Amino acid sequence: MEMDKIVNLDKEELALQAHQSAEQIFRLRFQMKMGQNEGLKKLRELKKDIARIKTVQRQRELDIAAPASATEPAAKRKAKKTAKKSAAKGSKSKRAAKKTSTRNTKRTSKIAGKAKSAGKTKVKAAKRGKANAKKGGS
Repeated sequence: MEMDKIVNLDKEELALQAHQSAEQIFRLRFQMKMGQNEGLKKLRELKKDIARIKTVQRQRELDIAAPASATEPAAKRKAKKTAKKSAAKGSKSKRAAKKTSTRNTKRTSKIAGKAKSAGKTKVKAAKRGKANAKKGGS
């Protein structure tokens, strides 16, 4: 069920629709457990419908207006999306530069860590060499 239809339902119809969807979910789950039906897609749609219904019920309870996407025509929504995309393109270059700089700092810290650990292993090897020399020389 689409959001436009749900928004246009009254309180009793919303409750009835939610109850019917819950019953259908129960039946589908039962059928799936018995191996009779593989209605996973229908099950997901029913869950989403119930969530939409509960959202509308809660909005009405709190006296919140319906979301803009439910009441606006599709053409207006599309125009808004394209405007957002064009605005986002300018900020993408900034984000890309920021990511690159953080990657570079991570790389340098990894390299520095490897250099430190390499230095430690050289010191340990040198100590082992001295210890081995003492053992062999005695």
